[in-house]
Amino acid sequence: MSVTQVNSLIAAQSSDALTIARQAVAVETPNVRAAREQQRLARGRSDALRNINNRLAALERELDELAFEDVVSAKTATTDIPPGREPAVAVRTPGDALDGQYRVWIEQLATHTQVRSSEPIGAAVDPTAPLDRAGLTTTVTSGRFRINGETFACNAAGETLADLVARIHGSTASVSAAYDEATATLTLTARYSGNLPIELEELDGNFLAATRLVAPAVELGQNARVHVAGPAGEQTVEHEDNTIVDLIPGVTLELIRTTAGPVTVHVRRDLARPLRAARGFVAKFNQLMASLHQVLAGTPADVPTEGHGRQVREVHERLRQLLTSHARRLRDAGVQVDESEPDVPLKLAERRFATLVAQQPARVQADLGLGRADGPVPALRDYVHDLLARGGLGTGASEQPAAASEPARERALLTQFTTLRDSLQRLHSQQELLARLTERR
Repeated sequence: MSVTQVNSLIAAQSSDALTIARQAVAVETPNVRAAREQQRLARGRSDALRNINNRLAALERELDELAFEDVVSAKTATTDIPPGREPAVAVRTPGDALDGQYRVWIEQLATHTQVRSSEPIGAAVDPTAPLDRAGLTTTVTSGRFRINGETFACNAAGETLADLVARIHGSTASVSAAYDEATATLTLTARYSGNLPIELEELDGNFLAATRLVAPAVELGQNARVHVAGPAGEQTVEHEDNTIVDLIPGVTLELIRTTAGPVTVHVRRDLARPLRAARGFVAKFNQLMASLHQVLAGTPADVPTEGHGRQVREVHERLRQLLTSHARRLRDAGVQVDESEPDVPLKLAERRFATLVAQQPARVQADLGLGRADGPVPALRDYVHDLLARGGLGTGASEQPAAASEPARERALLTQFTTLRDSLQRLHSQQELLARLTERR
């Protein structure tokens, strides 16, 4: 076969390959585009379902907050001390506190009993040396002693003053212990407050005597003393510590400092908490229904009536049913339900709701079902909780396998095109080589 014939044959084969490649591209390019569009739609559906699940979780948190019975019966206690000034008392209150105005005088704070060495225990004490060689004026001998009923053993030859002080400090004797090298004295401070002593007893040995704690300097703690005047009258009380419960009915007082005059404490119903909970519930419900409606309306991507689309529609319809079946009770509690709209949007009538909470909290509890098994809040809460416990939307029939196959098909097509391109390049190279050989002849 002549060079010319070979050249013609290669050119024909190259032309055929190019034609085949072009035909394949013409056929497969729409398929690739369709596959990519399907992937885009699948991602849109996946994002939409993820957004709905996030909305469900947010609504569940708000329902959990609103569901407690005490959310509408909570009380708050405040003082008349201006912001920026050091408070004299901190107040805490549960839901059963009695409303009213109280005047509180803090005459004395509770303090802690202290005992310390009656004199320096040595001129040059080394707290890190064994006790019997630590430089105490009185040489320590091994033995036992008690602090508030707890027994301590002292090994004079094998234990240092620092070791024994640390052991006392970390014990259950309810005292802190510290050695002051500057004054060469040992101090024990009661962890409890009030005018209660620290009980010390030498059993054998002489540690307490050597540290001058047998007849120590004692500063006895004192009880807190508070005077309160309120709707039920006046009274003065003493207490062992600075936390006093129920001196004002249902209120805990944390005493911080003494006062020259009275501090006024106001106890009233806490309207901020139920308003915050109701606002959160209304906002999160409306956001969830809007997300469900957006998917059903075909944006951001069409969801078919089968599979996930059916789930979205079922959730939307169930939430709508729960709201419309409890619409009257919600309206009675100050939560308006627009049943004329597909998403039954909620609107909180804040003034009416706050008035009902302030004047008829039991009615609000009954209407919303707070702390109960029936009512709009527990019904919604149970449904959302069960839905999320099953994994939320996106479980069951899935579109992921089809979406997952699309990238594989696209890769296969690209591989075919790459092979055709390489074959064409080789044919063109051979053609050019033959052409040069022909010119040389």
